[in-house]
This record gives sequence, structure tokens and C-alpha cells, in this order.
Amino acid sequence: MKLKSNQSSWRFLSRNMVFKLFLPIVLILIGLSILCVNFFYKRHLKETLITYHADSPEYNVIFGAQKITCNNEDFTGATINSIFGGIDMDIHTAYVQEDIVINCTSVFSGVNIHVPSNVNVQVSGTPIFGEINNHVKNNNPDAPTIFIHATCLFGGIEIK
Repeated sequence: MKLKSNQSSWRFLSRNMVFKLFLPIVLILIGLSILCVNFFYKRHLKETLITYHADSPEYNVIFGAQKITCNNEDFTGATINSIFGGIDMDIHTAYVQEDIVINCTSVFSGVNIHVPSNVNVQVSGTPIFGEINNHVKNNNPDAPTIFIHATCLFGGIEIK
């Protein structure tokens, strides 16, 4: 349709331009949601009664793999970050005496966490094109609880 000389067009974006901008806008929104989740999560963590131990280890993997095993030792929590890799954390023989926190981030990767059978597990997370699977059955109300805060972007976290 041609416009006459006295008509003007107020369309700023054509359909073609909208389709070209769709993916970058989605990626920006995903990034903002991850930043906002981390901001509100840190605020929420300060308000909860669960204390995150400052001496808890941090495990980072980028384009690699790592196997973490805690055999017959006290486990006080951890931070796990995996980017284009994989982490297999085996703490099923570790001693969990109190409620603990495991922070887990998976970007284009996979994380497996094997927990003791005498604990409860509560998972909260944000899967973005990924998944978080909790296969642990919470049966004992008197047992300590492992709180797993997970963020997945094109990855997966599995708790067994």
C-alpha cells in the first residue's frame, strides 16, 4: 500500500524488525530474571533462620567435569557452579547434623547430587529451558533438611 503525500506513517518497527529483535529481547529478559532471582534470593536467605556457613566449599567447573565425594565427614553445605560441564557430588556417606544449604547453578551442563538417606530435601529453583529433578522422599520429620537453591539455564540438576 502506497502512502499519499499527505499521509504519514507512525509505525516505528516493521514486522520484519520485530522478528529480528525477538531473540535478543528474550535473552535480555532471561538475564534480568536471573539477576533479579539472585538479588531476591540473597535477601531471602538473610531473613531465614538457616545460616550458610562461611567455610563451606565452592566448586566451579567450566568446560570440564568434577566428581566430589565426602566420605564419613561433616558436611556443612556448598556452592556448585557448572558452565558447559558437569559435577557429580556424592555426599550420601557424609554426616549432616543440622539444616544446610546447597546453592547450585547449572548453565548448559548437568549436576548430580547424591544425598544421605536420613535427610529431608527441599528444592527451590528457577529452571530456564532446563529441569530440576528431586528423587528423594522426605519421610522423617525429625531429620535435618538440605535446602537446595537451584538455577538452571539450558541445564539440569538431579537430586538422588
